[in-house]
Amino acid sequence: MIQARVAADYEGLTVHPVDRLSRTNAVSSSAISVEAVANRQYDAPQTLLRWILLNTFRSHEARLSTAYVMTEPVALAPGARVALVAPSGPLKGAEDVERAVATVQSLGWEPVVATNALHRAGYFAGDDATRAEALNTAIASSDVDGIWCLRGGYGAMRLLGMLDVSPLKARAKPLIGYSDITALHSAWQRAGVISYHGPVARAELTPFSRESLQRAVAMRSDSAGAADDAIVVREGRTHGRLAGGNLALVAALCGTAWAINFRDAIAVLEDIGESIYRVDRMFTQLRLSGALDGCKAIVFGHCTNCPEGADDGSRTLQDVVQENADALGIPALLGVPLGHIDTQWTLPLGAQAVLDTRSKSLQVQRHADQRHADQRHADHRHVDQRHADQRQR
Repeated sequence: MIQARVAADYEGLTVHPVDRLSRTNAVSSSAISVEAVANRQYDAPQTLLRWILLNTFRSHEARLSTAYVMTEPVALAPGARVALVAPSGPLKGAEDVERAVATVQSLGWEPVVATNALHRAGYFAGDDATRAEALNTAIASSDVDGIWCLRGGYGAMRLLGMLDVSPLKARAKPLIGYSDITALHSAWQRAGVISYHGPVARAELTPFSRESLQRAVAMRSDSAGAADDAIVVREGRTHGRLAGGNLALVAALCGTAWAINFRDAIAVLEDIGESIYRVDRMFTQLRLSGALDGCKAIVFGHCTNCPEGADDGSRTLQDVVQENADALGIPALLGVPLGHIDTQWTLPLGAQAVLDTRSKSLQVQRHADQRHADQRHADHRHVDQRHADQRQR
């Protein structure tokens, strides 16, 4: 008799336990969980191995694509109410809010401006309690369909222990933003909900950025594609879940309950104002901590205003990315439209994607089955019914 182990290698196939926060039946509703197998004994080793191979994973890629099944947030249909929140740094003034309101309206949505939008407390848009309350209100409110961060800066990470994301289980709302908003993306990922790494609301959207945003949050289709100007750092083709954000925040979250999980994921990263030696140090921290164990690929956007020189010499961003890609044995692409730039993709963190360095492309795979078609229909009904209720009032 043998004791089944949670990790069992057989002909190159490794079976690992599914993360507690996103556990699912990988193949069918009748499949027995790996943890259940770990607590049982079997007289015939071959029977156990056959069960693992045939009933748990149909292929290695199937395991990768189903180990983390994230909930799709509601699509932002015309008339959707979008909360404009300021969870991090303060705005420059009322013109930032006015620009954000105009952008939301131009997309066919109704803006709901958070009460702290124009607050200032040092380098925050109000104190922690005020910012957390505004965000929790947007998460819980039945009159809010989506949440769009007005800007980044610093401060979102300070709110993580104060957030209540449990309402997202009943109604998954999209979160949009980048840079410091990476901290909030980690909270959405921890709740098992896809969120959007995209422009902040106060930004002026270029046609490219606008189209990608709409494809992501309204159409729920591929919002990335070919990046002709990107540099192939290490060749390869792979499939995985999109995870990451701002490199400095990803490194800062390492070791916390909100650490980004890169296992079986394509790491999408960007940064601003960091010397390359600091980028090197953050990558080294992630690699030494094991945070990048099992990572499938690195897709780095732009490191804006990141000087390569230092007192003792210089290295390029490509040097650093290549060193880490080689150490991990994974493909890497550098210079995709992601980061503190005018023209950028909106990427659904938690969704599946395919990276192919030969075509310099990242193809996002969104669910297009009938369940999601039904959900889109329900989203429209939700907005229409709310408008009818408001007219009756």
